[in-house]
Amino acid sequence: MVAAGCLSSPSRCESGECSPKDGGTDAPAGTCDPARDARCIGDQNGVFVSQLGNDNNDGTKTKPVRSLAKALEKIAGRPYIFVCEGNYDGGVRIEGTVSVFGGLACSDWRYTGKAAKISSAPPAIPITFVNANGATVADLELEATEAVAPGGSSIAARIVNSPGVSLVRVRLVAHDGKAGATGESGVTGTYVNPEAGDGSGKKASGVTSGGQTVCTCSSGGTTSGGSGGAPSGDGQDGFPKIPVNPPGQDGLRGIANSSCTSPVEPNGSGNVGASAANASPANAVTSIGELVNDMWSPRAGADGAAGGPGQGGGGGGGRDASNAGAGGGCGGCGGTAGKGGQGGGASVGLLAVNSSVNVLESAIVTANGGDGGKGGVGGTGGAGRRGGSGDCPGGDGGKGGDGGAGSGGAGGLSVGILWQARRPEVDATTMSAIKVGAFGAKGLGPAGNNGIDGQAERVLQTL
Repeated sequence: MVAAGCLSSPSRCESGECSPKDGGTDAPAGTCDPARDARCIGDQNGVFVSQLGNDNNDGTKTKPVRSLAKALEKIAGRPYIFVCEGNYDGGVRIEGTVSVFGGLACSDWRYTGKAAKISSAPPAIPITFVNANGATVADLELEATEAVAPGGSSIAARIVNSPGVSLVRVRLVAHDGKAGATGESGVTGTYVNPEAGDGSGKKASGVTSGGQTVCTCSSGGTTSGGSGGAPSGDGQDGFPKIPVNPPGQDGLRGIANSSCTSPVEPNGSGNVGASAANASPANAVTSIGELVNDMWSPRAGADGAAGGPGQGGGGGGGRDASNAGAGGGCGGCGGTAGKGGQGGGASVGLLAVNSSVNVLESAIVTANGGDGGKGGVGGTGGAGRRGGSGDCPGGDGGKGGDGGAGSGGAGGLSVGILWQARRPEVDATTMSAIKVGAFGAKGLGPAGNNGIDGQAERVLQTL
């Protein structure tokens, strides 16, 4: 671990070689901490950023730029960005070995230790380092404001695929993560094919039977009322076949040359279609979240399943040689699924992904994780349609199944350092100065399929 004040060559600093020398020139890049060696603060080593600067400037000591983004455009292979005291917009991504030093006076670029503040509004992160081998961040305050978008996270700094990065005398501040949105409730499915009309069975007239009515549902699946029988002919069973149903609600066809009103089954009338079973609710979530594209993604609740369509009514049988049967009505469409609640956003000081990081003489403050979103209620299954009229009528369609409820989302994190693959090295001073807020509460599911509470930890590993 490198001691604070001598970032790259502690032995040189300890021996006094890093002390300012009268009449000296710029120190070589990559040797000393500006807090100990003013020679490091030179035009040949980096780009200068000042709140009094202008992005049309060349980025030198005497003509600094105003923004970090412009400094990165002008870096031209140099290893340092020097930022004097003041407030600056963040949201920058630094690739390669570029160190950022604050704690400098804007008037003469001498070291004062007063941190420059770099802030951004989520989803932006004040500073992200990617593939930064040996980079250093010193004497800066990095602040992510409160998340605004549902399920959004507030993250102060992110380091990805970077070995040997040092954070020295920094203050990382993350504000509240945002509560996850409630999952959308399901709706009753509708018939989407125009030829179905309202799904009612077709009537019979004399020797003309009522034909089959086929209905395609917006919630998925197809249901059809059976066609009526020709004169002295059997009707057609309703579709789909649903095996578990009460007696007489099986969508069976009417029988030819039979009484249309006989209480004895089967008779000439088509039977009512069976109702579809209600869909199962979504399973409860069991994890808080994961990294997706090297960013934290809170775990959302799962969606329920859509209810299936009810069985169509059976077609009536042809009562005799002069009278055909009527068609059955379509079953009702199923309800659509309730959607899962969104996971609650996190409040994270440092997100370190597959990186070796030293954190020295620093402080990390996080706020509250957002609550998980509630799961949505499944849509109600639609009622079956009336069978067609005739001497032997068609059966009514069965009810569609209710959609399953979505599950609640996970509560959000409040974590000082969230890491994957390699645990950062944190000195005792920093560890004692990590202050975290409250975790977000689990999102509730309508069927008891709740999410899980978030976590509040100073240091937490993620997969």
